[in-house]
Amino acid sequence: MTLDNILLPIKPLQVKFEEQFSKTLVSEVQLVKDTILHITKNKGKRLRSNLMLLIATFFGEVSERLYSNAIMIELLHTATLLHDDVVDYSMERRNQPSVNAIWDNKVAVLLGDYLSARSFQPVFQIKDYDFIEIVCKNIEIMSQGEILAIQQSSSLEFDEESYFKVTFAKTASLISTACYISANIASNGDEEKYISFKKYGEYVGMAFQIRDDVFDYISTNDKIGKPVGNDIKERKLTLPLIYALQNANEKTREDILSMIKLNSFSAENIEEIINFTIKAGGIEYAMAKAMEFVEKAKESIAFLPDIKEKEALINFAEYVITREK
Repeated sequence: MTLDNILLPIKPLQVKFEEQFSKTLVSEVQLVKDTILHITKNKGKRLRSNLMLLIATFFGEVSERLYSNAIMIELLHTATLLHDDVVDYSMERRNQPSVNAIWDNKVAVLLGDYLSARSFQPVFQIKDYDFIEIVCKNIEIMSQGEILAIQQSSSLEFDEESYFKVTFAKTASLISTACYISANIASNGDEEKYISFKKYGEYVGMAFQIRDDVFDYISTNDKIGKPVGNDIKERKLTLPLIYALQNANEKTREDILSMIKLNSFSAENIEEIINFTIKAGGIEYAMAKAMEFVEKAKESIAFLPDIKEKEALINFAEYVITREK
């Protein structure tokens, strides 16, 4: 099932969200206008805001308060992408040049700061301060996750525990927070339900990121919108490679790690590392872990009534690991 089919029930809500989202992205500075136009040409999956809309429809109508909080979350996510591209030296984002590639790192960082600041405007306008603390805490978690990832790439630490810690911090935490906020607003404070959706978001986020990491080994540039083998070049030891290294003989492990330590990333070496990972079963192992998280996501909302909105959420969880980009 495609994402468009899953999200069909909320299509009118998506239109309204995009209208309100666009109104937030205003500036009198021409360079800000130009960069915003560039990043909004390809808006991506809107994973977080779409999940918030889906969860809200489970409980009934979508309130203006929900839209304001969804815009906050989506703007924060967009800001993190701009900063990520600078940190990772990424020249592509969603099949187009990144902001730092077209302009420079200074513009990308400052635009990310601008969007971070703008993100709180929708909730401030309606004097909704209920979730500011949890969102600020989430920003702290994401920032520390990025720093931990840099630390690991420098030292080439590789174990599953560290990988999952970074994955939660960088990706799953904000998705979890988005689901928590949506369920909290829409359920009128039904604690059992919003805690369940918080866990649902965490598990979906973990599965989503593992699938993203797998793409670095098996996909093509035009599908995923970034260079294949990019994680390897950035010395990121993600789950497929971690598993392969842990199960390799000592000589093979040293040979692979030597290439990475020496930044020896010729096309031939990248291909060798990818083939090693695939042959060692790294892809199958990572996808099995992703499936475990999807099953946990489905279990977390299993107690809810069997209505079409619940089916959409189950389908969404399954989509994150069956998607091709």
